[in-house]
Amino acid sequence: MDSRARYEHPLEAIETMVEAKINEVHTSEPCTVVSVDFEKQTAVLQPVNKTLVRKPDGTTEWVLKPQIPDVPLQFPHGGGSSTTYPMKPGDEVLASMASRSQDVWQQNGGEQQIVDARVHDLSNAFCMIGFRSNPKALPAVSSISSQVRSDDAQHIIDHNPLTGTTVTSKGTKVAIRSDSVFLNAGDPYAV
Repeated sequence: MDSRARYEHPLEAIETMVEAKINEVHTSEPCTVVSVDFEKQTAVLQPVNKTLVRKPDGTTEWVLKPQIPDVPLQFPHGGGSSTTYPMKPGDEVLASMASRSQDVWQQNGGEQQIVDARVHDLSNAFCMIGFRSNPKALPAVSSISSQVRSDDAQHIIDHNPLTGTTVTSKGTKVAIRSDSVFLNAGDPYAV
């Protein structure tokens, strides 16, 4: 019980109730991946920020929020092209909670009627891939190029607006699998 609830001041009681309701609103939560279902493109996430829970005896304890199951993964896409990532347990992500339930949309796609009144609930989460805590910051990030790379920078496709595209793969091979390959060192627009 909140100590302010023991007093008879109406403003204190109202402030306590408002704070309790605000604490139920979730907008974004840093999480770690517990498991991934690549077929459904969903994950089970564990929020990492603990919440303070007051026990019936008045003592408090910091506890983890419950795991969030069946969270849709964000793989950027558009125009028939997608970028995917080989996620694994322990990866850091950001769960972004939709203002309303996305369950029916997730199951059926397209325009849907909302069938659940949940608002900013943990179960309304979408998984945004790519956020990192300081201890897990990506080393050797280029400030002048766009890169597709391994975390250890051993394998890099580097797109530099001044010097062009470079493919680097240290200690392994670079494979191009295609029915035909065309390389042109001259006119960049020739096919």
